[in-house]
Amino acid sequence: MNRKLISQFVFRGHVANDGNVALIVAACLIPISLALGAAVDYRRLVSTKALVQEAADTAVLAAAKVYFANSLTDSTVRMAAANRAAQASLDLSLRDRTEQIHNLDWSQ
Repeated sequence: MNRKLISQFVFRGHVANDGNVALIVAACLIPISLALGAAVDYRRLVSTKALVQEAADTAVLAAAKVYFANSLTDSTVRMAAANRAAQASLDLSLRDRTEQIHNLDWSQ
């Protein structure tokens, strides 16, 4: 009799199926939350990178404007004025993002 019960249990597949969906959902929540967090961080990275690139482009244009506007002065004086204009432009462009971008200095 025991042998008959065991064979029926093993071969007929009497397995508990209750709660399988809950276990699968619980197991999938971890990688989904990790992927969501990574997507948010990547979006912030791309946004900050674009902002810094735009600020750097603006600083280069401001430096070129100052450098070429003073064509009658010495080149070292023109370069110093251009560097000051670039740093001022960079500071002005990034003044609202001081919590994200720290110690960004203009250098030649």
